Order: sequence, then C-alpha cells, then structure tokens
Amino acid sequence: MDAGICGVLIFLFHNLLCDNSRRAGFDSGMCKLFHPAKSTLAVLLLLSIAPLHALGQQPVIFSEEFNGASLDTSRWMVEKRAGNNAGTPKGELQFYMPDAVSLSGGVLHITASQRETVDSRTQLHLQYVSARIQSKQTFLYGHFEFKAKLPRGRGLWPALWLRTPPTLPLDGEIDVLEGYGSHPNMIQSTMHPWVNGVEPHQYAAWLFVQPKPDSPRFHRPEATRVDNVISLPRDLASDFHIYAIDWQPDHITWSLDGVPYFTVRERIPTKPMFIIMQMPLSINWDGLPDSTTSLPQSLDVDYVRVSGSQIPHE
Repeated sequence: MDAGICGVLIFLFHNLLCDNSRRAGFDSGMCKLFHPAKSTLAVLLLLSIAPLHALGQQPVIFSEEFNGASLDTSRWMVEKRAGNNAGTPKGELQFYMPDAVSLSGGVLHITASQRETVDSRTQLHLQYVSARIQSKQTFLYGHFEFKAKLPRGRGLWPALWLRTPPTLPLDGEIDVLEGYGSHPNMIQSTMHPWVNGVEPHQYAAWLFVQPKPDSPRFHRPEATRVDNVISLPRDLASDFHIYAIDWQPDHITWSLDGVPYFTVRERIPTKPMFIIMQMPLSINWDGLPDSTTSLPQSLDVDYVRVSGSQIPHE
C-alpha cells in the first residue's frame, strides 16, 4: 500500500473514531492514540509502510514476456545434448533438443514428447526429447518470479532454478521449484549450498496443495525438510501460478502466488547465478512414464521477471 494512501486511511479512521466518541459523550483514548499529527503509533505505521512500498517498487532489471515468434537467443541459450547420465539405470531418459522449445500466445512451451533419437557420435538411443534453456545473463540476489503452469504425467520433472556457471566448481544452487508429474499437487523447493563442488547439506521444502502423497520416494533424510500446505481449488497442472524467490544476502524466501512457505537463513549462496528452465524425464525422480503419461506435455511459462538484483560485470 502506498504510504500516502495509508496516511489518508489513518486520518479518516481518526476522524470517524473521534466523531463517534464525542457523540457518545466521552473522550476516547484510542482517538488520541491514532491522531495523525500527535500519535507515535500513527507515525510508526506510516514509517513501516514506506519500506514495504519501496521494496515493492524495486526496478525490474530483467523481464522476459515471450511475446515474439521464437525464443530470443541473444538472452537464452538452448541446449542440444543427452540428458544427465542418460543411458544409465538412474539417468534421464531424453535428449535436450532445440525444437522442443516453442512460443505461442505470449507463452514459452518446453515440451516433452516420445520420439526415438540417436546420437550419431555415441550411438546412444533415447526414446524421448525435451528442452532445457539457460539465461546468458547472471544475477546476484533479488526477487525472481516465474508465472508457470506445470505438466501432468508420471516421469516428468519440470524445474525452474538458478545455479552458478558450469565452467566453475558448483558454488550454489537455488531450486525455485521441482515438480513431480505423477503428483501435480506438490512441488519441492531446495537450496543447495555447494562450496567448490561439495555440498555439506540441503535445505528443502515440500509444498502441497492437496493431501500429501504417501510414497517413500519423497523422503529426503539428508535434507533439513519443511512441509507446508496451501489451499488451492485445483492442482498446479490446471492453472498458471507465480513461483518466486526473494534471494538476499541473509535469507532466501520462497512463495507461491505471493504466499511465503519456506525461508532459509544460513549458508546463503553469494555467487552470481544463471536462470534455468527445463523438463527432463527421469526414472530416479518420478519413475518411468506409464499409461498415465499422455505425451506431449509442456512446462508452460508466461513470464520471467527479476527485480532488485545486481547484474555482475562480465
């Protein structure tokens, strides 16, 4: 709320309170308490609103609205490679391909589909294709928002996240969300405090919009874990929602549609990070695709916005 509007409301409340008190034949202490010129409480209320207003007005220094006919490759790198550990028992099941990225109606679509593909160099055969894109710009601290709709179907692993440059030892990773296609009523948010490629611990939150799925697959004993529930009329594959983090030097807070659900206050990453959006298929994460997995399925992103961030000099 604007500080000026707050002042007007305090003034109107003061007048209403005092008028009613006088009509009743007594002098209200609350009337004096909220006097806009004499009350310490009124002044404190105005001062408290000002920082919140300023925070909400942080300049947007990066905005991707996906309004063009194709992805802006001056801002985004589109990967073309096999998924991580593909061809191994716990590896990803897809090739990342540029043609799995498309734009329509101002929305980015990262689409997973069943299409047999062979790597001519390694002769690796994979049954699926999907996409992974990474920002060419890095960011240090700030407020990051993704308006997105998640996919539905076992085996799908949508992810919106930040990480330090891959050319260096991994030195910090922030998962805004990782989804489970088999359970589109939940997401996982994690902070990985990597230091020179070593991770001493994890901080993770599971957010449920319906009753929790009963599966040992979602148990993570190695992480400091927090479970939260937010009431929504439908699951996360039915509508667009705003997934956000506020990354500051002393904390990271995750929120869904403006409602905070997880905060970490220790081992906060201090290195610039890229933005990554992807949707692999993984046995290790959500199991093999099955009859419930109707492909193609897309991770849809309406926009990505970053405000109040530092842009490191390259």
